[in-house]
Amino acid sequence: MSIENCIVLATMGVYLLFMLWIGRRTSHSVSDLDSYILAGRNLSWPMLAMTYLATVASTVQLLGQPGLAYDNGFSLYFWEKIVVITVIVLLVVPLARRLRKLEVSTIADIALARFPDSKRIHYILTITQVIWGIFVAALSVFGGSLLVTTVTGIPLPISLVIIVGVTLGYTILGGLSAVVVTDAAQWGIIILGSAIFLPLLYIVAEPFTTFFSQYVGTDGFSLTQLGSASNIKPGFTDIYTLPVAPLTAIAFLITSGSLPAVDPSYAQRLLSARSEREGQKGLFVFGIVYLLLMTLILTVGMYGAGLRPHLENPDQILLIMAQDYLPLFGKALFLTAVAAAAMSTVSSYLNVTAGLIVKNLILELVPDLSQKKQIFWARICTVIVAVITLSFAPIASNGLAVAAVAAQVILIAAMGPLIYLILFWRRLTERAAFWGTLITTVVTFVLMIVVGGPNAAVLGPGLFGLPVQFWGFIVAGITFGGLSFTEAYSTVNLAPKFQSLFSTKSQRVRISKKPIMIVCTMWFVLFIPWGYMKITGTQFAFPVLSGKFSFFSDVLLLAAAAIVFVVSIYLIIYLIKFLRGNKYEDVDNQVKKQHIN
Repeated sequence: MSIENCIVLATMGVYLLFMLWIGRRTSHSVSDLDSYILAGRNLSWPMLAMTYLATVASTVQLLGQPGLAYDNGFSLYFWEKIVVITVIVLLVVPLARRLRKLEVSTIADIALARFPDSKRIHYILTITQVIWGIFVAALSVFGGSLLVTTVTGIPLPISLVIIVGVTLGYTILGGLSAVVVTDAAQWGIIILGSAIFLPLLYIVAEPFTTFFSQYVGTDGFSLTQLGSASNIKPGFTDIYTLPVAPLTAIAFLITSGSLPAVDPSYAQRLLSARSEREGQKGLFVFGIVYLLLMTLILTVGMYGAGLRPHLENPDQILLIMAQDYLPLFGKALFLTAVAAAAMSTVSSYLNVTAGLIVKNLILELVPDLSQKKQIFWARICTVIVAVITLSFAPIASNGLAVAAVAAQVILIAAMGPLIYLILFWRRLTERAAFWGTLITTVVTFVLMIVVGGPNAAVLGPGLFGLPVQFWGFIVAGITFGGLSFTEAYSTVNLAPKFQSLFSTKSQRVRISKKPIMIVCTMWFVLFIPWGYMKITGTQFAFPVLSGKFSFFSDVLLLAAAAIVFVVSIYLIIYLIKFLRGNKYEDVDNQVKKQHIN
């Protein structure tokens, strides 16, 4: 093994030991099931922002999306980030408010709260979210382990065991508290590394506009000889040039960008916030940093298309760029952080999935379990989920990723309407909720097979030119709505908690005008250049590559890197103060006092 690989491996080893230390330190905070799966409902907005980043930006995104930018350019995944921010404001914030008002512990709790006399919807929602958690964890385990194997030469099975073993260790010890703190540490490093990466490419290669003008011309669409010899296509840097048809792109953006609205780990974070305001601040900071961070990472992937053309596996472009252009210590730190990204996603889904199993399955069968036994079973379930994840991970490259895509389409088409109609539509009946979910799931799955599989369902034209995701929404609308209106409606049939939510004005969930105005302004500003081109009949790439405005393209990317750098420094300093504040010891002392009393 080379000295370089030894340094990378040593850095990873120190980092893994640090993760276990965090788990041991936070283990004092685990006193009941809520503290294990919701960190005592006491998380501040900086910790929430970092753990949101860890939840959404797994190795699938950190490695896969730069690879897609390498092949297809900037546009599709840039708009996905815009959709994520929009979904957070329009759907996730109201979801957070309603979940907190219902005082639930998991998102699956809403089924029994709405339909207390029926458990079939409760079990459907619980089992679906458990399966989804295992899928995502397995993908992240495989991605992180493949990275360790590629960089260090360690056999893949050993890498898998190391990643899962360390993640399982600190998750079992400290629960969500350990997950959140390790998330913050991991993402403070990776954000910092990403912020440095692009300015470094400006120096060792060339600034954005100068570099890409060599490939796509000064207008962004005139492919040069150098561009023809690489992976780069006309409109490669243009945010309005989509690699698929517009309707297909919209369906893809809904499928990928709407995940925060239905993902169990997001609901878990929403419920673990210290207050509603802290939760919202964490969400908004996450949205901004996520957009800027992924813009930088996608841009690095695009640079790779020119610097390292014709790669057999574009998913490795970020790793290759790190090895080629970062200094040795920076490379070791960056590669370690990317591997840690896998661990952060795995730990999140191990914890939330174990919580779902205990809270929504075991406690349904044995409701009188003591708090001590609930924690015991939560830890046992964490181990069980980890073992299942480990068994799935080796086949991730052969079929699990495709299965996860299929699960995501169904999750958005069937589970999304189920969750939001339960929470926000008083007219929904139990029969409509059950059969609507079942029919929509089956029909969406069949349509995916008809059009050629999950990948074709996401990025293909769909049946009769309509993407599968839209067909899923149509079926959901007909089944959920149609079946509900075939039954007589009375507010008397509502569960007590929901009678209060739907009848009291103070309980109604509304989105404040300011966030909506910010989102609308964001979309309007982004489409100003497109509108100008349509009115004047001109065509140029945006961000512009030449002329008096090209300077702003280069500066905007550097400004994004600077903002991400400053935010990451602030969050790292906050984390250090958090760890030095002896908060977990204080919690431990409080628990001891309670036992004494």
